[in-house]
Amino acid sequence: MSEAPTTVATICQTLHARITAGEFAVGASCPPNAP
Repeated sequence: MSEAPTTVATICQTLHARITAGEFAVGASCPPNAP
């Protein structure tokens, strides 16, 4: 269970970083049900 929040947080940070870099649209924010 402890790995899930960490993984989601990492994905969220990665997506946010890529969104800031302009690789993804702003609408591609971190989803609540990230895998």
